[in-house]
Amino acid sequence: MTEFIRIKGWAKYQHYKDRNPPWIKLHRELLTSLTWALADDANRVLAVACMLLAAATDNKIPADPAYIKRVAYLNSEPDFTVLLKLEFLEVIDDKGNVVITAISPLA
Repeated sequence: MTEFIRIKGWAKYQHYKDRNPPWIKLHRELLTSLTWALADDANRVLAVACMLLAAATDNKIPADPAYIKRVAYLNSEPDFTVLLKLEFLEVIDDKGNVVITAISPLA
């Protein structure tokens, strides 16, 4: 089974009609969200990189850390644990069914 990552609530903020736009909307409320407040700098960068990838993939990002590292120019392979715990991301299968919505709360 192929897995993908998607951003929860993506359609609420990105409602353009054409896929793969040259820009995304970055809403000011991101700064006051739990994701931003509880994540460290590396996970904040990963969240923004995921938003850019979601725009390019119709919010169906391949769950391949090596690929994401390469296309997002990250220094190391991303660890999605924090963004999953904060319920910013969820894992889906190739049909769009949710496989993982969240993992155990942050310690």
